Amino acid sequence: MTSELKAETKFPESLPEGQNPVSESDPTAKALGFHQDAKHTDFNLYPERKEKSAKNQVCKHCAQFSKLNENWGKCNIISAGVVSSRGWCSAWSQKS
Repeated sequence: MTSELKAETKFPESLPEGQNPVSESDPTAKALGFHQDAKHTDFNLYPERKEKSAKNQVCKHCAQFSKLNENWGKCNIISAGVVSSRGWCSAWSQKS
């Protein structure tokens, strides 16, 4: 098992009961460059994520995110589980 895969399966925050985190290797998640932690974004593919203005671009501030608890929520686009409130993908859009 690679360290990347191990990191993906370890979540210090408690998951909502009966829920599983979206796998970063899920086809939709992968196509959108999704990571459960926005710090792991591929900056070569998404250089705009390095900009200071992108600092708050995380799932909890996205229009597609519905909060389940402080650390987890559901995404309207990546529906294969729950996403971390500190995650990011290229479909991110500011909540109004």
